[in-house]
Amino acid sequence: MTARILITIAPDGTVAAKTKGMYGDRCLDYIPVLENLLEATAADSSYTADYTRAADRAHEAARDLEQA
Repeated sequence: MTARILITIAPDGTVAAKTKGMYGDRCLDYIPVLENLLEATAADSSYTADYTRAADRAHEAARDLEQA
């Protein structure tokens, strides 16, 4: 999956952004970029399921190496 940022602007002007296809903490690099573009400050953030997928893949790779 190609990495993407989905931006939603609500009728009240609130902006929400969600990443897709970015694994691990790579998504955190985009918070300051969005803050600069929007001239705003992030009020809240949380990890998506993609954050833990990177850790799961690393664990599986390590297990595969141990079994080899």
